[in-house]
Amino acid sequence: ILTQVRKAAEALEIGGVQEGVVRAERLAILIRVLSPDYFVAVVLDESGNFGKGRYLLRVVAPKLQAEL
Repeated sequence: ILTQVRKAAEALEIGGVQEGVVRAERLAILIRVLSPDYFVAVVLDESGNFGKGRYLLRVVAPKLQAEL
């Protein structure tokens, strides 16, 4: 899915993908791109705090990038 989103962003010339969300009936998957080869994802059930998940990904991403 992330590869297809990257291709679409390139075709639209809107810049690199930084974050993505897939929402389904029972789950939400939050994705944060760390590099061209790596990303981190958080899976939340319907009771999960979407805003907190996005915040934690944003805070943790630079630390993970430094470890790559």
